[in-house]
Parts: sequence; structure tokens; C-alpha cells
Amino acid sequence: MRAIGFKTQNPPTAQGGPAQAGTWVPVVYEEGKGHRGRWEYRCLTKRPRSEKLPSEGEMNELGREGWMLVGIVKVAVEPGDDIISFYFMRPKAER
Repeated sequence: MRAIGFKTQNPPTAQGGPAQAGTWVPVVYEEGKGHRGRWEYRCLTKRPRSEKLPSEGEMNELGREGWMLVGIVKVAVEPGDDIISFYFMRPKAER
């Protein structure tokens, strides 16, 4: 497994001022045996205002099932109410 990072580019602010510096985003990828595009995906969506975020135990259980966390997206629905989506993938079982 290798870890790298890249810096995002932030757009100018709505007020026309200069953009803030980009954010470093860690990226982990695995070299070696490929799965030739045969993947399955899972999305776990939570609203922190009314639901608990996944615990370390829940995340470890997903890992034991072969799921790798590949992305997290936070969307603000309204002030103080966000939706957070956790995206996972794993090699698809051969049939």
C-alpha cells in the first residue's frame, strides 16, 4: 500500500476576495493484483444532527467484511444540519 497526498484548489470567495489555501487530501492506493474493474460499492449516509456517526467498532466491522473507505462527503442542508456520506468499495465476489 502507498500513501500520497494532493492539494485541492479552492475557488475564489463569493465576495470576490482571494481564495484560502487549498487543503491537503490524503490518498491511499494499493499496488499489485488488480480486480479488473469488478468492484461493489456501498454508501453509508448519516445526519449528525439526529444520528450518531459510525463508531470505530462499526468501521472496523466494515473493514473485516472487506470494505475500504474511499471517500467522505459532507453536504450542508441548512445551517447546523449536514449530511455526511461515507463511500466504501471492495472487490466483487467471483461467481
